[in-house]
Amino acid sequence: MTDIITSDIQKQYISTDNNKVINKKRRIFELFLILMVGFSISEVKSAFMFLGLYKNAEIPEVLHILAIIGKITAILVTLYIMFVQERNLKDIGLNINKKYWVKEFYKDILKAFLITIIILILETLIGFLLQFLGVGQVKARNTDFIHIRMLVLFFISMSVNAFFEEFIVRGYMMTEIELLTNNKYLAIIITTLFQTSYHLYQGLYPLIGISVIFLVFSVYFARSKKLMPVIISHFIFDIL
Repeated sequence: MTDIITSDIQKQYISTDNNKVINKKRRIFELFLILMVGFSISEVKSAFMFLGLYKNAEIPEVLHILAIIGKITAILVTLYIMFVQERNLKDIGLNINKKYWVKEFYKDILKAFLITIIILILETLIGFLLQFLGVGQVKARNTDFIHIRMLVLFFISMSVNAFFEEFIVRGYMMTEIELLTNNKYLAIIITTLFQTSYHLYQGLYPLIGISVIFLVFSVYFARSKKLMPVIISHFIFDIL
């Protein structure tokens, strides 16, 4: 009986590389909380738009500002939970000290452009394949609500969005799943599917191209553990 209890307790806790013992159930709850704060509205809205239950329309600038505030709030919640967990930015692939900006940042910009080019090539090949299969030219739909007329607000919104998505999904969520499951391939699959899920509103076939973007991001991050190139590349795709 004692062995069974001990076994159950061991399943609830895992040791990290630096000999810290963490509670798996608590970490899963904290991950769920962050995703709820950051993405619950987007997930529901995307599903409703995909099913035709929500009317797509251009929205006022003030709602874009509120969306920016909401994303910054989710980032702050994530930072607080990381502080409680005794994790730092290096743990999720961000090492942004003074030396980084001088000696490394330009390299990450070049890596971001390389990632972007690779994805564009893959998307072009997928486009040719879809045309060959008779699907034709596939364009994203239900994107009017993204349009922002104020140029400054547009770039602020796209910058915050790119950092928000990659910081939480790629940086925090992906490293957390890998830690909890000890399986980086599962982390790649789950984060790719999750990010793709709140882009359902764009239509079924455009999701193929979107999933390629997030899959490449996930594979790159899993191999390099560098987040900034992915953030920059995401920003490039947002403004294209």
